[in-house]
Amino acid sequence: MKLDFRIRLLFAFSLSAASTFPAMAQDTLTLLNGSRIVGLVIEVLPTEIKYKRFDNPEGPLYTVVKGEVIRIIYSNGTLDEFAKQPIQQQQKADLASPSIRPPENRTFKEITARGNSVYVEIPDPSSRAGERYFIEALQEWDYWKVVSNLEEADLIIVFNIDKEIMLDKSASVILKDRDDKKLCASRSYRSSTSAFNGYNAFRAVALKVVRRYFEEEFH
Repeated sequence: MKLDFRIRLLFAFSLSAASTFPAMAQDTLTLLNGSRIVGLVIEVLPTEIKYKRFDNPEGPLYTVVKGEVIRIIYSNGTLDEFAKQPIQQQQKADLASPSIRPPENRTFKEITARGNSVYVEIPDPSSRAGERYFIEALQEWDYWKVVSNLEEADLIIVFNIDKEIMLDKSASVILKDRDDKKLCASRSYRSSTSAFNGYNAFRAVALKVVRRYFEEEFH
């Protein structure tokens, strides 16, 4: 099943110009492991699904194995269902399978080593507004590889932005391993909306977290 990518891009750009992202203007993929991917589905093939990040429609094309996807809820409200096995049953089957990765037993230094893969987890819509800038800052730093699939990650970074008065933004991160165990957390970094940051406090605070926390703590 192929979708008209040009129409989807035009729709995404019109939303961006209006600076608003309605909940139904995006495709949501629900995976067997319970996680969700929000994006623009480009193509559904017999064994895989190709999609673009909703906040970066001109960016790279990502692929997820179709067998790992339970359903897709499209922007127009239609639904495609694939895997029928409940998440709980799948998790039990995974634990019994010898091919599944065992529980995390590496040291903090091994998990956070240079060159490892990281997955950025966004806890709420307010934080999602700064996701793009945070990922771009991580990629520019080039210490870890940012991946879109949780299963490929060595490390999980929870990026959180809190709105404050006068359009200020505060951001912090929590680092977790693949078993969802908290490893450490940063302090909160704050940025104001001003001409110095192009009136974009989301971008400013995302950069501050990377430069003042990650670049100083991991080198």
